[in-house]
Amino acid sequence: MHSTRSYGSFSRTHLVEGMSQALLSLLPFDSRFPGDNGNQSTFVAHCRSTEAAELEMTEDTPERADSRLRESEARYQAVIENASDMIQSVRPDGTFEFVNAAWHKILGYSAADLDGMNIWQIIHPDELQHCIALFTRAIAGEPLENVRTTFVAKDGRSAPVEGSASTRFLDGQPIATHAFFRDISEQQLAMLIHFGR
Repeated sequence: MHSTRSYGSFSRTHLVEGMSQALLSLLPFDSRFPGDNGNQSTFVAHCRSTEAAELEMTEDTPERADSRLRESEARYQAVIENASDMIQSVRPDGTFEFVNAAWHKILGYSAADLDGMNIWQIIHPDELQHCIALFTRAIAGEPLENVRTTFVAKDGRSAPVEGSASTRFLDGQPIATHAFFRDISEQQLAMLIHFGR
């Protein structure tokens, strides 16, 4: 599943715009990418500043504007798809709008699996009530930071994560939450080993 898919009544442009806004404002982790200094937020900011320069330097024609829009979408999609952090977009009804490659890899669910699932099916039962409360706050428009929860992977193992979330609105209505999580399994294991000595 990726952001070129059609998602109901809004276009992939809305999805990419929402994800890029969320990426710029919420991503708390120093995810690495090949390039200048390897910093993801710097890379995204560079994409943005390049777009601004292009807009200043060229006169708009419909063809050029469309071409720049496609290029911009491709840039943001590349950042989102190549992020090492798990990125998910979830509709108000709990169904998945989008997940990135890292999400699929860490949790093991396929795009076909997600077509019949909702977010509550991957939340560990011990975390369910806590996550419902957080989701309600996010859908109401509250940006969430330092969220910790536990997902359940397809193979049944627990996947502890931490991250942040915000919500994309269209005409005042919540369209989807955008959340960025990193797998903290190794971090928790290291703590257990350290304090278990």
